Amino acid sequence: MEQIGLSFINIFGLATGMASSLLIFLFVADDLSYDRFNTDADRIYRVSKDFVNADGSRHTKRNTRY
Repeated sequence: MEQIGLSFINIFGLATGMASSLLIFLFVADDLSYDRFNTDADRIYRVSKDFVNADGSRHTKRNTRY
């Protein structure tokens, strides 16, 4: 009976790890392929602004797709 419980834990852990790896891979693949459909994809730039507060701290504002 102990073997069944341990087998279930091992299989559940393996399935969780594989699912997590697949989701991370899909997220990274989507992130790297963003704007690659454009023929001039190497000419696309991201505009950002740096704000300096009165106390000297910096805040960066970036325009992203989200």
